[in-house]
Amino acid sequence: MSNRTYLSVDIGTSQTRVCLFDNQRGPFELRSRAHSATTLQVGRDVRSGFIAAVEKLETQTGRPLLDNRKHLMMSESGEAWGVSGAGLTFSASAPIRTIIIGASEAYSLPALRRLVSFFDCEIVLEINLQQTLNETAQLEAMLAAQADLIVLAGGVEGGAERALRVAIENLRLLSHDPARVSKVQIVYAGNSALAEFAEREIEAPADFHLAGNILPAIGWEDQSPAWAAMCSAFARVREQQTPGLSELQLQLRQHALPVTFAYGRMARFLDGMRPQGRGVMLLDVGAGGVSVTAARHEALYGLRFHPSLNSEALRQTHQLSGMNVDFDTTADYLSNLMAHPEMLPATLEEMTIFQAWAQVKIRQALSALQELYPAFGWDERSGLQNAYEPIIFSGELFSSTEALHQVLLTGLGGIMPHGITTFVLDRSQILAALGALAEVEPLVAAQVLDSDLFFNLGTVVNVDSPDREGSLALTLEVAEEESSRDFYSVSVGKLAHLGVLEGSRTDIYLSPEESCDVGMGMPGLGGWLTVAGGALGVIIDARGRPLKLPEDDQKRAKLMNDWLWELGG
Repeated sequence: MSNRTYLSVDIGTSQTRVCLFDNQRGPFELRSRAHSATTLQVGRDVRSGFIAAVEKLETQTGRPLLDNRKHLMMSESGEAWGVSGAGLTFSASAPIRTIIIGASEAYSLPALRRLVSFFDCEIVLEINLQQTLNETAQLEAMLAAQADLIVLAGGVEGGAERALRVAIENLRLLSHDPARVSKVQIVYAGNSALAEFAEREIEAPADFHLAGNILPAIGWEDQSPAWAAMCSAFARVREQQTPGLSELQLQLRQHALPVTFAYGRMARFLDGMRPQGRGVMLLDVGAGGVSVTAARHEALYGLRFHPSLNSEALRQTHQLSGMNVDFDTTADYLSNLMAHPEMLPATLEEMTIFQAWAQVKIRQALSALQELYPAFGWDERSGLQNAYEPIIFSGELFSSTEALHQVLLTGLGGIMPHGITTFVLDRSQILAALGALAEVEPLVAAQVLDSDLFFNLGTVVNVDSPDREGSLALTLEVAEEESSRDFYSVSVGKLAHLGVLEGSRTDIYLSPEESCDVGMGMPGLGGWLTVAGGALGVIIDARGRPLKLPEDDQKRAKLMNDWLWELGG
């Protein structure tokens, strides 16, 4: 195999990150990475931040990447300059204002909600073609919505066409609205019998994106025929909104992908590597939003979520703060953070509010995902019912938190998982990069995933128990070596840390009490568990779901500090 070099670019709310991968030493590996401030917010186009980040790569590696016009150079395999290919993800802007039009509430509209959830969309209008909205009222509603993207689906193959025809005719009028500064993007993913009609009617080749039918038969939903069209429409919207993005896409020879879609690729890939496994979940908490994707036995779930700060969110954040911080201080800090999402905490008080808010954001995102995908298995009070193995953390929140015990506790507090789960940290924030490069060179993703860039935080055994706090939950036997055995007991309401050697394989026998469920099939059922020792060893979480926290601020802060102390904080 000849030497090849690939560049990934991720334009986020606060940071533009670039990664350079090559196979000079055999398998593909991360050669270098760099970042610079995203320049969209300061009145310049996004190329300024891109150039600054790539210049850092040039300095770090000694490899020329930009020409004298500051354009990325594309080279043939084996050249000592430029790159063989590139990938691009984008999450810097507000959600895309989106209209979805479906033939029915029972099938089309839920399918459309799930489709657009991967593409950083805010649904501002839903049109059910079975309702008695006349043509004029339908068009007026669409004009008033001021959407940047419209996605139309409905009609099984060979099914009804009349209502869809009316909607397509209205879309033609909308696409030629002289009052619009930017062109609305239209994705058609309905009955293929009308595809040619839609393409002819709308008369906007650059702004019309034809997809296969996502509902080919009643009860059969398949999102994949629409992915290419949605990616194309996403890139077109973003380049109209973002100075410099169109030129950057031309340089990279790639469309910008939404981060959640890139994560979805990686979730499917990781799940496919272990077809008999329990699925995989990826959680990215960034400055601007939360991306959640999960793949499990052919099912794929995904969402890009932008949190809202309401009175309930404020109350929860204050309650989850690990210090005795008053409510007004919490409210003031969060108001500033919502106005300036790129702002990082500067004091210990701000840090504890920041991490508490992260837990609330995660819960909000998981609730929204559950609404879209009832099979996902999340409950607001009892947490994540379906066990995923592993759960991978990525994003600015997790990478900017140096203390690993705080990373794990933040994730645990937000997800509230059940059963036995290993938690992994994407400390270099490269999962989205690998997802973007997967279509350019799949080997990059496959080989880099085997590297040490992904950090095993530890294995958590979550214990469900109806018993009162303080009663025995389970006993454990830990066998790190053939000749030695250590025994532990954990009470209901407690968080316990077992110091398993990092990198070692350790056998643990779990003996839960009759009423306690540790995720081995039913309450009271235990057995042997083999774990690969992570940085934080093995954690037994018997605190219950939902987490029971004292109302008194001082008592609550002490309890949370006890948890940190138990994990090594």
